[in-house]
Amino acid sequence: MGCSPGISTCTNHNHHRYHATFKKNIDWIQPPTKDGIQNNHPTISFDNILSTATKAQDANIKNWDDIERLDVRLDKGLVKVKAKNHWEVQIDTYTGDIIQVAYRRSDIIEDIHDGSWFHKNIKYWLFFPSGISLLIIWGTGFYMIVLPFAIKMRKKKKIIKQQV
Repeated sequence: MGCSPGISTCTNHNHHRYHATFKKNIDWIQPPTKDGIQNNHPTISFDNILSTATKAQDANIKNWDDIERLDVRLDKGLVKVKAKNHWEVQIDTYTGDIIQVAYRRSDIIEDIHDGSWFHKNIKYWLFFPSGISLLIIWGTGFYMIVLPFAIKMRKKKKIIKQQV
C-alpha cells in the first residue's frame, strides 16, 4: 500500500498497520475489555486494586513492583492492571471483583515492531535512521520518475509556443 514490495521497512509498516487494525478484534492478541457492574462510580482504592490483582494466580503479581501500569476505564467500570510479565487483570471498579485474567500479546508485538524489545534505544539508533533513509530514497526515487515526464511536458509546451 504505497510501498515497493522489495522494501522490508514498508512491509514491516504494513504488518504493524494490520496489527493495529486487528489487535482489538482478536482476543489472542489483546484481551477484550469487559464491562464492570456500574460505570463511572468507582468505589475501590489502590490498596483494593493491588490485593485483588494478587489473587489472580496466572498474573503472578505480588506487589506494586510487578505492575507496569493501570489503565482506568471509568466508562466501562473497570481498571486494567497490566503486569510486567504481560498478564492483564481486569477488575470491576465498583465491586472490586476480578472480571477477567488474560495474557496480553499486543505489547510484545508493539515492542518488536518499534525495536524496544531488542534494546530500549534501538528505535533511535537503527529504526529512526532507517526511516529517514527510506524517506530520502523514496523522495529521490519519486523525483527520478517525475523528472522525465516534466521534461517532456516542457518540451511539448515549447514546441507548441514555437508553432503559434
